Amino acid sequence: MRWLVDGISRRNAYSSSALRRAFAEPDAIPAELSELARQRRPRQLKVTGDIVLAGDEPVPPPSVRTLLLWGADDHLMGTSAKTAERLARSLPQAELVLIPRAGHLPQVERPEEFVRALVAFAG
Repeated sequence: MRWLVDGISRRNAYSSSALRRAFAEPDAIPAELSELARQRRPRQLKVTGDIVLAGDEPVPPPSVRTLLLWGADDHLMGTSAKTAERLARSLPQAELVLIPRAGHLPQVERPEEFVRALVAFAG
């Protein structure tokens, strides 16, 4: 089972093609992430597999206001804007902010917009 989880995670999160889907602007991909995608077995891949295979019970939803900051142009599997909207509807006190022209890491691609939304939420 481990080989299957690792293979799926590698393809969908730890590969060059995943990085291209994760970023709205591929030129914004940090060198550190590109290097991670080139590694045969990055440590993060093992951690991801450990979490998936642990089989822990789902965590209950937060009972406080929750901010979801999401890249509007995230194209990784299961992380689209539509998914973000469903997640926001499932959380009792969630506020969703879709950041335009950002992918899976809006804090990297659009740091000013990310911080602006965070400060507005906290203020």
